[in-house]
Amino acid sequence: MNQIAQAFKTEFAHWGLEIPPELLAARKAGFIQSEGWLIQFLFGKDARGEYMDYYASHRMTSDSHVRLY
Repeated sequence: MNQIAQAFKTEFAHWGLEIPPELLAARKAGFIQSEGWLIQFLFGKDARGEYMDYYASHRMTSDSHVRLY
């Protein structure tokens, strides 16, 4: 899960965004609404292992849907 958190933090480093640690530890879905972003995320597990899916939207960019393992 640390790799997932670090990949997310790196992607949004310019805006200082990261997954709240308590939600990450509990693998609890949530959202971040900050710096013009609305990022919805959830956690799951499949044959490849644990993952986090997020959908990010900002009025100045294209929306993106990403799965991090």
